[in-house]
Amino acid sequence: MSFTSESSQSDPLLVVYQKDYTETLTKIRSNDIPCSSNEKAELRAHIVRARKDLDSCVEDTVRVHILKTLELQESLLAPIRNLPSEILHEIFQLVVRAGPSTDFMPGIRYAPRPDKPSKNGKLCGTAFLFTWICVWWRDEALSQPAFWSCIDIQFPCQDLRPEHCHSESFEVLEFLKECILRSGSYAPVNVRIELDYVDHQAISPDHLDVLETLLERADRWRTLTFDYGWSLNFPHQVIDLFDAKHARAPSAPLFPFLKDLKLLRKGYNRVPNLELGPMFRYFPPLRSLDIPSLFESDEANFELLWKLKVRVYSGHSLAGLLRRCPSLKCLKVGCFANQHQSSPTTSSTDTQVISHPRLWRLEVGSIGDNFRCGAWNFVCLPRLKRLHVSVDTDEGGSEAPVELRAPLIELKEMIQRSKCTLE
Repeated sequence: MSFTSESSQSDPLLVVYQKDYTETLTKIRSNDIPCSSNEKAELRAHIVRARKDLDSCVEDTVRVHILKTLELQESLLAPIRNLPSEILHEIFQLVVRAGPSTDFMPGIRYAPRPDKPSKNGKLCGTAFLFTWICVWWRDEALSQPAFWSCIDIQFPCQDLRPEHCHSESFEVLEFLKECILRSGSYAPVNVRIELDYVDHQAISPDHLDVLETLLERADRWRTLTFDYGWSLNFPHQVIDLFDAKHARAPSAPLFPFLKDLKLLRKGYNRVPNLELGPMFRYFPPLRSLDIPSLFESDEANFELLWKLKVRVYSGHSLAGLLRRCPSLKCLKVGCFANQHQSSPTTSSTDTQVISHPRLWRLEVGSIGDNFRCGAWNFVCLPRLKRLHVSVDTDEGGSEAPVELRAPLIELKEMIQRSKCTLE
């Protein structure tokens, strides 16, 4: 920034403070603070001189220079600049994480645009924004592993020109390697992957390379969100990557610290055939789980689960699910599959009433034609406080159809049996 004026170029005081301003601004940007007592005494003497010159100066242009220089000089003596670097690191992280957005904050993101080739290969995210502010912020952002431990990758359907696909993914792969190094060896990693593919479409080799690179730090994954696009089934190639990594180190858990898992897909006009067995054998007991579908026969450890969201549950009764989730506090089910969509066998334990000790929130997305009768049988929820149920009514009608009254009566009986107090 320059404050020069043609009418004041000959003023010696202006020349002095132009130089002082430039030198002090350089120190501010590099955080070159006075450390020794002699340096601090010299800077205080400059401040005293600047205040005297300001009192005696009548030229507006010179006064502006003196004020700006004085502000910078006093900033160099600010108490916060004398805090230990470790405390400054903590303050910086607390302020950054207290921002308006809490999703992947801070972090890096890659989302190519097939409709805008000029934007492909571009990387964005708050981690980069911090490197643009000043030298100190840049050093902080580059040195803080937590700033590089949230990775959001989106792979579009392969409709880009073939000559662009390899170079695009090569850039992502090289960048991810750098981010893995920046994330250090101990910081928990949050990962979000979106595959915008359709059924039976193979994942490109370059995209598989990127996923394999991410898996190199799977032992530090804390949360995983996997959106597998329009595919009806979870990509078998991803499970193959899990198998290959496990084969290289069969005694080491693949995701030892994973707590939160979300498996998402676009479109709900078809019930997804998601088999948890082949994939969930690699996951530890989770705290939060969001999945498109869950079958009564799926083998998975839900003992420590606090929060469960299932779009379609195929089972005889909610009791069977709750029996597998003794720690569950919040449950959201889109719908219960009807009799033709679930297994006809019934476990003897499902005929025994289960009184769940922890569940306090229950949401059922839709009671419609495919909602199975008996879903509320043998269920007792004494701690239930919040209940939200949606009912499909006839168009323009206000009452539930006759065929839906049985599930609602069963729901009423479950509430009465639970003797709970709803808010």
